[in-house]
Amino acid sequence: MTVNPKKLRPYDQPPRRRRKLIPDGPDTAATGFFIAAGLWLAVATGLGVLAIGMRIITVEFSIPLLFGWSFEFDQRRVDYAFVNATVFGWLTNTGFAAVAFMTPRLLGRRMAGEAMLNVAMLSWNMALAGGIAGLYVLDLGPNAPLTAIGWLFEGG
Repeated sequence: MTVNPKKLRPYDQPPRRRRKLIPDGPDTAATGFFIAAGLWLAVATGLGVLAIGMRIITVEFSIPLLFGWSFEFDQRRVDYAFVNATVFGWLTNTGFAAVAFMTPRLLGRRMAGEAMLNVAMLSWNMALAGGIAGLYVLDLGPNAPLTAIGWLFEGG
C-alpha cells in the first residue's frame, strides 16, 4: 500500500476561512435588512389575505394560556397585526436597508459599525415579531393600529 505523504500533512493545505458569528463585510447589513423586508412583506401579505378572508367569513376563538393569559384570534387583532407588519416590518426594514446601502456609496468608504448594524437588525426584527405576537395575547384597549404594540416591545 502506497501512501501519499502530502495528504497526511494538514499544514500543507491553505487554512480554511472561518465565518464570523456576526458578519461585518461590506453591504451585509443592507442585504440583511432587504431580506428581512422581503420576509416581512410575505408575512404582511399573508396577514392581509387572512384579514380579507375574515371579513367574508367571521372566525373568532380564544385559547387559554398559562398564568391567566389567553390567545385571542379575531378580526381586529388580525387587522392590527397586518398594519404593524406592513409599516414596522416591511417599510421600516426597507428604509434601513436603503440607508445602509446608500451611506457607504455617498461617503466613499465603508461604514464603521457594520457589525453593530447587523445586531441592531436582529434586535429590531425580534422585538417586532414579539410585538406582533403580543397583539394576540395582550389587551388591545382603545389603541389605533400603529400604537397597539405593547410598551415592552417598543423599548419601554
